[in-house]
Amino acid sequence: KHGKMLGLCVEMMVMRAGMQQAEYFVCGVDDEEDDEPNPHHFALNFDYYTHFTSPIRRYPDVMVHRVLHALLEGQLKPSDRPEEDDEEESENPSRTRYFQNRKDAKELVKTCNTKKLNSRRCQEQLDRAVFCIFLRSMKSWFYTVGSVLSLNHSAKDGDGIAVYCSQLGRESKVALRSQDPDGESNESKLELFMNGVDDELLLPSNWEWQGRGALQITWKSKDGSDEQVQKLQMLSCVPIVIIPTNTVPIDYAMFLVSPFHKKFTGVHGEIGDKEVDGFAWAEEEDEEGVEICFDASGYPTEAT
Repeated sequence: KHGKMLGLCVEMMVMRAGMQQAEYFVCGVDDEEDDEPNPHHFALNFDYYTHFTSPIRRYPDVMVHRVLHALLEGQLKPSDRPEEDDEEESENPSRTRYFQNRKDAKELVKTCNTKKLNSRRCQEQLDRAVFCIFLRSMKSWFYTVGSVLSLNHSAKDGDGIAVYCSQLGRESKVALRSQDPDGESNESKLELFMNGVDDELLLPSNWEWQGRGALQITWKSKDGSDEQVQKLQMLSCVPIVIIPTNTVPIDYAMFLVSPFHKKFTGVHGEIGDKEVDGFAWAEEEDEEGVEICFDASGYPTEAT
């Protein structure tokens, strides 16, 4: 009803707000713990789940292998030695340790979770860098459609718009900037990649906040002879451009596309009328006894 782009954005928001990032943990509780982490697997709807057949052999897979091997061999204790006998183990390192005890396992999964988080962040940065290198090699900028997730009016951090790009599966901040009155080019001031690129960046003339969930942006043509007003609300779909930067490490910046830009009509033609309009923000009274932790965009709310 409201278009494909908006549907992809809402799907992402539901997944992000409704699912937690998966973590490894040791099942059960001991004397030092009050509650057991919920072992339910959301996607598979299993009460208990572990994995041990991954072809990449993650270390938690090896930990599970050791426990399974010990069960098959009838070794129901972590090792064949007292845990406190560290000196004996150092003197005789060949003694068999069938699987990790609970204390060691908790430390190991903590390390695995940290490594997994670092790996995901590294992959995201690498994906970002490769994408920027590709755009540089093509000597072009990337034009597509974005969905407005939030409108942020801040004197400290500057005005901006959180925009989700479904083609990249990424959310980025579009910082609101106006044309430099001194006449310095936008591309040079913002350190944008321009080597061999036949394009230009047009920035808004000004903008006006209309409550928490609405923003009105005024655009002017290059010669100042014409003017258009663009209104954005929550989940409005808008033409955006992604531009690689000349910074180290390599990165990209996201901007709204001016209605006077030559690429605007082509991108805007992919957006339906209802997708352009978005939704008006409506404040709702808190229900008694209900604690609101997240709003529709997945960001923490002020009211709890």
